Amino acid sequence: MNTQADNIVYIGRFQPAHKAHIETIQRAALVANKRVIILGGSANQPRTTKNPWKWDERADMIRASLTPSAREKVIILPLRDIIYNENAWNQSVQEIVDSVVDESDVTKIIGYTKDETSYYIESFPQWDTIEIENIEDLHATDIRNAMFENLDFESKIGRYLPKGIHDYIQSFMLTPEYDKLVKEYQFQLTHERMWNMDKMLDYFEQKEIYENNNWEGNESTVIAVLNTLREKYKVAPYEPSFNTVDVVVIKSGHVLLVRRKTEPGKNLYAMPGGYLNSKEWSIDGMLRELKEETKIKVPPAILRSNIRADKVFEHPERSIRGRIITRTYIIELPSHGPMPKITAADDAERVKWVPFSVFEKMEDQTFEDHFSIINKMRHML
Repeated sequence: MNTQADNIVYIGRFQPAHKAHIETIQRAALVANKRVIILGGSANQPRTTKNPWKWDERADMIRASLTPSAREKVIILPLRDIIYNENAWNQSVQEIVDSVVDESDVTKIIGYTKDETSYYIESFPQWDTIEIENIEDLHATDIRNAMFENLDFESKIGRYLPKGIHDYIQSFMLTPEYDKLVKEYQFQLTHERMWNMDKMLDYFEQKEIYENNNWEGNESTVIAVLNTLREKYKVAPYEPSFNTVDVVVIKSGHVLLVRRKTEPGKNLYAMPGGYLNSKEWSIDGMLRELKEETKIKVPPAILRSNIRADKVFEHPERSIRGRIITRTYIIELPSHGPMPKITAADDAERVKWVPFSVFEKMEDQTFEDHFSIINKMRHML
């Protein structure tokens, strides 16, 4: 890397940062005349298996792993996800960078552009790109999986972590937050085995043969049968997609939210909604889920007549449960009269009417992409 610049921008989630990230930052600090601006993505998301650490925790890990000279040049700032409005996300990046650089500065962006997750680099043509190689082919996903499985963490993945990050993660693994995420990770694996036969057979082989020795003396026969099932009896040629329905119910400047009772997203707030039955129209499934979860005291005919719009949301990575495509409706109830009575039921641990002034501060308490969807839908009115 020999390209000089006043400022170098580096964008990532860093969940967690690893040796390749730290080496990139160190290199950037060597050629940046003024500063290296690190934007930590998914800054306001709740803790999940994909985003275990808050942005300031990630910032602490990065700083603890830098040399003193690099640390002097580095600025780490939060960057929110704006999932369904890429132009707004691009604008927020530009505004954050503009807030810390001088007007006459030469600013460049650094990244590995041959990775599909780095497509965003081309969204900033005003900044020349400093290309970096794929260092050691490291992936934060592998580190997170090793952490949640806690199987030989040191030899499997610990060596890829700078000491500051390694020690931080080891301490994190002793916290209640880690225990909660392990439960969510286990749910994720169990859920995937329900529809992925290969993963179910792999799990059976690992548990029954190698861990529990339930087929001692017959291992080779059982493994041969499992391989036959894998090769000749696939249930489906493609991974399945799932259809769900959700609803944004608005009345008098309030939105109706449910608090989830179980994993995934236990204790996070969400729209009322759920899986669509195989022989059910989307609108009927939405009304059914709304009634099941909230017991809202509004006649179905009134709910149906106050539907203002609907929209499909299908970000490929919107859910840890797999490929889930949701159709979301928005119901705007008349502003006159009292708020309809509601009672938590089914998958909802709690249900309440939330003023939008409060909701706007709840991004880190909201399930998956529901915060973005609710804001997208309300602005359709």
